[in-house]
Amino acid sequence: MSDRANRCGANCDRMVHACRAIPSASLTPVPCWRYTLVSQCRTAKSLGQLGVIYNFRHDRDRTAEIAARIEADHEVSQGWGGGEANLDIREKGFVDATRECYELNTTRIPTNLSRIGDLKDGDLLVMPHMPKQGCVSIHVVDGSFPECYRYEPEDVTHQNHRVMVRQSFGMGGEISARHVTLAEYHAQLRWLRLPVLPIPQYGAEFETIVRRMEVDATAEFRPSALDEFLLGVAVELEKLFIKRVRGISASGGDISFEKLCERLLTANGYRVERRNQYDGVGGDVDLVCKRMRGNTSIFETGEVTLFVQVKKHGDMSDAEGVKQVVAMQRAQPDADGCVMSSADGFTAEACSLAKRHGIALLGKRDIFQLAMQVLADLFEQ
Repeated sequence: MSDRANRCGANCDRMVHACRAIPSASLTPVPCWRYTLVSQCRTAKSLGQLGVIYNFRHDRDRTAEIAARIEADHEVSQGWGGGEANLDIREKGFVDATRECYELNTTRIPTNLSRIGDLKDGDLLVMPHMPKQGCVSIHVVDGSFPECYRYEPEDVTHQNHRVMVRQSFGMGGEISARHVTLAEYHAQLRWLRLPVLPIPQYGAEFETIVRRMEVDATAEFRPSALDEFLLGVAVELEKLFIKRVRGISASGGDISFEKLCERLLTANGYRVERRNQYDGVGGDVDLVCKRMRGNTSIFETGEVTLFVQVKKHGDMSDAEGVKQVVAMQRAQPDADGCVMSSADGFTAEACSLAKRHGIALLGKRDIFQLAMQVLADLFEQ
């Protein structure tokens, strides 16, 4: 066993002794792979700042032995190593020698393999279909080239190129390439054919996974359902929508939050009768709307009035808007009331007062959902 493996073994022993000092109730059993390769290696060196992220292909016929090597020696293997030939990346003429050894038509593959020479401490190596089909594992490079690289001579499986890693995630099969976080990566995986390929466009996604697994050894990223994917897209759209909405004027002009609320109301069967109505004794609404009751039920006739207070807020909306609507309702008790806000939510006082008086509170998510209905209608036009 290598010195590196011996050091990791010693670290593992220390981790075991440390864990014995923790009450058993606080320990959650986890698969051996995850315990060995995430927990104990982090004891030796924290994850720290992450570097460049690479897609790191491997010979899938050798998956089992490559996985065993990761566990025993903390080395990931790369093929095209020449077997009994000396194709050390550090040697001059490596590219041409590799092309000749494998009788390649171009130098594309050996030139790509030369990227191993760019590896730095803390870079991430993403290995698709490791440790099994459909899974992904992530490995943190230990040291910068050439210290992180070793050439194993006379490896008859041609896995001569070895890269040292100090930490591995997902070697127990915890990370599915079909998890919603990796949906875009998985869709492009078939085109990522070269052995060592930088994939900075997916850096945020993989960093999210390793940061989560660093603090939670039981974290799993199983295959996601379509609904989960669609929900993730909706959340991203909501964030973008609310950001844009909060950047426009509160009122005045055609592009304002008040005009947006008008549009949402008219799209739901209301017509705006008046704007900016006051009663002089605390009542204040931005919009007075009406709708025929028959729009929802043939058994209800006549019109319903809706008092609307519009608040363009960024954090929380207080009870002021609710109080203004309640005051307006004193003169017209049969009118409905509503506060439409771009805020993240409403204060406890606002919620309590609204519940007591039957005032509808529409926050950012409600505004977003109503706006999506309007957008759908626009696309049909």
